[in-house]
Amino acid sequence: MFTVRIPCAAEARETLIAELHEAGTTGVLEEDAHLVAWFDHWDTAARFGHVEAAPEQDWSTAWQQFWTPRLVGERFFLVPAWTDEPTPEGRIRMDYLPGMACGTGEHPGTRLAMMGLEAMVRPGDQVLDIGCGSGILCRAAQLLGGRAIGCDIEAADLAVAREHVDASYFVGSADAVRSQSADVVTANINAEVLVALSTDLRRIARRAIVLSGFRPESIPELEATYGPARRLSLEGWSALVV
Repeated sequence: MFTVRIPCAAEARETLIAELHEAGTTGVLEEDAHLVAWFDHWDTAARFGHVEAAPEQDWSTAWQQFWTPRLVGERFFLVPAWTDEPTPEGRIRMDYLPGMACGTGEHPGTRLAMMGLEAMVRPGDQVLDIGCGSGILCRAAQLLGGRAIGCDIEAADLAVAREHVDASYFVGSADAVRSQSADVVTANINAEVLVALSTDLRRIARRAIVLSGFRPESIPELEATYGPARRLSLEGWSALVV
């Protein structure tokens, strides 16, 4: 078993995780500024950086120690799929598989988007997730009683999403979506892309838009684009509910 530690900016993380899974990684650990990936073969690991031999142990389960249940917002209880810890009273249990591409709930941006959804999604709402990655926000919308559609420009990400979350998906972006077709639209991407998508997101959303995946310094530009918004913050990251 071999491991490689890869420097990775937040805005490139989703794409890199998808590439690692496509290359056959046996597990991915997200750190603040790096991704750590494990591979069975040295030559595959070497495609991504400096390779080290992993210590002899059962890596199929040892990495699970890094993933623990956590409370998200006022309603969610986010737990690794192998955990049998009981769900706290009044919480919605959401199982996930760490290592699946683009979204385990560990990143603050994902959790902020979940918090925005829990504030805005009503039973029966149509929810659209732009750049859905693993489908985790589609699953959050479903648990809140919504009907979820996810889209992503990366077909590899959608393959993972389809495997783990039963929702409707398509390859593409907001420009392919009919106007006024979703009660709530969410996008956990980055500020630059969110500004570029603003016309389409406002065109699609009937009631609310949940924006996440950016630092606080981007809030003025986003509010100038989308208008006054409810602000959410977590661990140095921000979200807006418009």
